[in-house]
Amino acid sequence: SIQDLASNVNIEWDVKGSPVSNEIDVACLADNHLYIIECKTRHFEKTESEAEAANEVLYKLNTLRNYLGGMEARAMVISYRNFTETACQRADEFDIKVCNQYQLCNLENIFRNWIKKNTNTIPS
Repeated sequence: SIQDLASNVNIEWDVKGSPVSNEIDVACLADNHLYIIECKTRHFEKTESEAEAANEVLYKLNTLRNYLGGMEARAMVISYRNFTETACQRADEFDIKVCNQYQLCNLENIFRNWIKKNTNTIPS
């Protein structure tokens, strides 16, 4: 059901008169719905600043998803390392899917189920 796929997508937009640039690691369109994926390799659980970095990733994804696709867009963060439990809870609050370190071996199935689940529940 994927109609289009892109990686390293640069987004430039205007926020209160100032240009803002962001990069999206992966974006795809499936059944006319936008899916945004952010990929990370850094630690997110050892120090307070690393835990804060996880929150920044989630805020960025939430903002980009809302700006680019609104209620029908979906976001996922794929991390080579684990997110803290607090960051995972925040991701749930933002409706952002998290794929952590030990789930990477099952990434293909996670991705397929994520797309399938969301295309079945989003009204067209």
